[in-house]
Amino acid sequence: MRNGLLRTLFLLLLCQGASAAETVYVHDQLRLGVRAAPSSAEKSIAVVTTGDPLVVLGEQDSFMNIRTESGLEGWVSKSYVSTEPPARTQLKSLQQVHQTLQQQHDALQQQLNESRQQAEQKAQQLEQLSRDNAGLQQRLASYTSTTPGFYEKYRWPMFIALLLCCFGAGWYVGVRWKARRVAVRIGGLEI
Repeated sequence: MRNGLLRTLFLLLLCQGASAAETVYVHDQLRLGVRAAPSSAEKSIAVVTTGDPLVVLGEQDSFMNIRTESGLEGWVSKSYVSTEPPARTQLKSLQQVHQTLQQQHDALQQQLNESRQQAEQKAQQLEQLSRDNAGLQQRLASYTSTTPGFYEKYRWPMFIALLLCCFGAGWYVGVRWKARRVAVRIGGLEI
């Protein structure tokens, strides 16, 4: 089945023509020999390992003409390369992404916990202030209901004092008026 899949992949690649600078990766094989010519009989001039990126320069039969990152050109078997990075490389990349996301998650979780603690403290403070406010409202209500205002408390005594002042002022004015009348009647002498 693998050979049929590879043949189909090969036919698709042939239909597309020679791609300009396509990058392929060594399969999950440990080591792959780079040959000077597109033949299995040729000796390896170098070795590429799993995950090494290779630039495709051309194809012939079951071989690909490649260039390594170091600039070495040669031929490798098509059956050992793929356009996708190998699972190990993908796994490492995904593990790094996972680790980064886990660190971000942990930092956000810590911020969330701190925010919850602050919210709980604020809620406790608000509850305490509400209790204090209710207590002050009760005290204020007890003061206003049991202690009448100044006017209400001293209304009658002030009324009596005002009457006495009016009576005293009237008596004084009357005495002075009477004394003048008497003085006018007897010729200007005041008694």
